[in-house]
Amino acid sequence: MTKITSENINKKITIKGILVKAEQPHPAYTKIVYQCTSCLAKYESIQNSLGQINTQYTKPHVCLDCASQTFKINLLECEFTDIQKAEFKVNNQLIEVYFKNSLCNEYENGYYEITGVLRVNTGATPFYYYLDNVDMIRRI
Repeated sequence: MTKITSENINKKITIKGILVKAEQPHPAYTKIVYQCTSCLAKYESIQNSLGQINTQYTKPHVCLDCASQTFKINLLECEFTDIQKAEFKVNNQLIEVYFKNSLCNEYENGYYEITGVLRVNTGATPFYYYLDNVDMIRRI
């Protein structure tokens, strides 16, 4: 098991912890297509290269074709994934874990081993760690 420290940010680690709570899975954007309401030009906003769940998408400010500032989301061309947030107690520390697609499930309380990428949420004060890009969860 890897220690949860700043030395491991953006690295794949394995943790062991007790499931405290799990939210229901829900859809999230992986690609948003904005469309100008005047000339119908399209602008894509894609999830960042790290593949993080908590990515902010940038809406265009001005259409490059007609200078309009009005856009709508074109849902037919957007892409989605299922995500699920869970909280695990690891060495008396609560860690948020984000599951995608086939790893979204109805997990029962218990002790688990999880492998994913350790991230830090810099949008909160104080900063906190979370696990993303999970590729393995196993009840132990």
